Amino acid sequence: MTYLPPHVSAWAIERVKRDPRLAAEISAAARRLKRDYPRMTPEERTLRADPITIGTAIFAAVGVAASTTAAAIVGAAVLIGASIAVNYAVAALTQKSKGSGSLGNSADQVGAASINSPAIKYNERQPIPSKRIIYGTAQVGGALFFEQVKAPFLFQGFLICAKQVTAFRKVWIGSQQISFSTLSPDAVLTPLGITGQPNYPERLAVSFRLGSRDQAADLLLQDDELVKLSGSNGTPIGTLTRGAGLAAAFDGVVYKPFASCAATTLSTTGYIGKDWGVGVSRKIAYFVFTMPTDARPVGTLEFYLEGSNDNFATVTTLAHVPPATYDGGESKAVQSGIDTSTAYRFHRLRIVASNAAAGPLGIVTLAQLVFYELVGAVLPYAEFRQRGIATAVLRYHYGIDYNEFTQLWGQVQRPSPYFLVDGVALPDPRQPGHILDWDPSDPDSVAEAEASWSWSNNAALVQTHYLTQRYGGRINPSRINWDKVARAADWDDGLVACKDGTFIKRHTIDGVVTLNQSPADVMGAMISANRGFVLESAGKMWPSSSVPRSAVAAIRDELLTGAIEYRAAKPKRDMANRVKVRFVAQEREYQTADGPVLDRADLRAADGELLDATLELPFTMDHRRAQRLQKAFLETARLGRQIVCTCDVALLAECADDLIGSAVTFDSVLFAQANGTYLCTEWGFADNFASIALTLIEYDASIETDYLAANDEQPFVLADLTVS
Repeated sequence: MTYLPPHVSAWAIERVKRDPRLAAEISAAARRLKRDYPRMTPEERTLRADPITIGTAIFAAVGVAASTTAAAIVGAAVLIGASIAVNYAVAALTQKSKGSGSLGNSADQVGAASINSPAIKYNERQPIPSKRIIYGTAQVGGALFFEQVKAPFLFQGFLICAKQVTAFRKVWIGSQQISFSTLSPDAVLTPLGITGQPNYPERLAVSFRLGSRDQAADLLLQDDELVKLSGSNGTPIGTLTRGAGLAAAFDGVVYKPFASCAATTLSTTGYIGKDWGVGVSRKIAYFVFTMPTDARPVGTLEFYLEGSNDNFATVTTLAHVPPATYDGGESKAVQSGIDTSTAYRFHRLRIVASNAAAGPLGIVTLAQLVFYELVGAVLPYAEFRQRGIATAVLRYHYGIDYNEFTQLWGQVQRPSPYFLVDGVALPDPRQPGHILDWDPSDPDSVAEAEASWSWSNNAALVQTHYLTQRYGGRINPSRINWDKVARAADWDDGLVACKDGTFIKRHTIDGVVTLNQSPADVMGAMISANRGFVLESAGKMWPSSSVPRSAVAAIRDELLTGAIEYRAAKPKRDMANRVKVRFVAQEREYQTADGPVLDRADLRAADGELLDATLELPFTMDHRRAQRLQKAFLETARLGRQIVCTCDVALLAECADDLIGSAVTFDSVLFAQANGTYLCTEWGFADNFASIALTLIEYDASIETDYLAANDEQPFVLADLTVS
């Protein structure tokens, strides 16, 4: 990687990229300055610091003529230097919002009231809904893209995410979680039968698409419909004649104990099916089987759906279910994958136990078997592919009467589904194979890069992804400092201890952004999740996280070249001694919740009054992580010293790293009251190029590591804020 010294401005970067020799010349000049400056005499330093000399050297390297006047050079100096990207609400780290009494990302500071609010879970019915992007893991609804009643079914389709997601993990209808054996995409899925729940296996079907660029139309919206065949159709056939016999598997009683089920006689292989009758053939494209409620069989079972037209003298295998174990009462729905031209008179489900422990005395058993036939039926939207958009489609059966409807879907006009979704994949510079240099204007380049990425809720990686997106920061990936992103991501991925002895990741981002929100507001809310900054230096940008910073340079009296502006403490309006925290609580069904209150009686006594603040953490999930941030924000809010000064340009040569976003030590005899450690939030060349202007805020690296869960973690209970 070519090193570009920090005094090279952003406009010079493009010129340097076009001519690698210029980068080499700049790099060599920086090394010479760092090597020679300590040995120079005062006269030599003055000469090297001459504005025209330095200006000519710098600008000649990027193509400015040597005859350029000093005035022209000084006029361009506003482009030279580095700063924290203030357009991304960096003030969140240093003070609460004035007038709102809040720390971090308050509603009036960065629009947090609308960022990842609980309303994002609601299903939206709008002609032109706002597009949604899911980061990390979030419980969400979606934008309704169609709704159709075709008695006795209601069909609904929802747009879940405007980009490809990684996985669907859970489904709720209202407040009732619906259980599935798997939530695989591009398949019609039927819920598991759970004792004590309504008959969801017979009344609900769902299908998901992750949002690939080439995805097909949703299977539930095809030009054909799956219709359940009544158990009275056809004649039962098979070897599961023990117990209640063949008919028991087709009697419609889904949940029953082993004694009432169909079973084999002392055999670990058996089959059960239907003869549809002479001259009758059916297209069995889907089937559901259910285990006995008292946990039989207990072994590993394998299933084959077979079709035949000659009583199985010749057999076609239509579907295969790999070996698996099943719980009592568990249902599994299987799609055979046949097309509309495939039909057979005979269908059977062959069951093979892989060991002798498949049941009592090696018996294979089944509580219920339901066949679904593919029949012609035209639905609207059957060809809607929604390429690049993640979707969920649901088919609800209204039930046989009002009572069953309310048992299934609640006291509502129509069901309200919610989904737990792992969101978009992210670029990670620590992962081999991840493409980090793509062309945002080329869809093929974007698709190739995204295909190489993987899911993560790492705070720094989410921030970086958002910065590079056209709906976000619009920063070209070539301008990201990926090495520093990796450093921030390592810190955010670090495991921290909880009071119960478990460990969680230090900083994460989980939630949803919509494309009608200001990128500055969104980014400001995101940096609250790891107390970070968005930094810019030498034309490169990166999110920094709150990794403890060691001082990279020391500012001593001999380096000071001008007056000092010093603030000894923050105004009281910007301080706090009691902090409430608001975050997303998984324990509260992913609603925004108020967490424990951090009340510092010692600080209250010192301040002489209660100074209240609220910390908004719209992308933080888990009260333990929120409490760590809460304490760090409070302690940072107590740091109030600030320095604005000018220093000799030699300070750049002393720096062990980029000055911007780094800690420096202020060590002065003349201004001893200001001594301490500070964070550099901005620097740039002064008018004569012999000095650099710095803005420094007080910094304490120990804040990042002094949280001790055994002492600091409070139980997550609804806080009583009435006591003052």
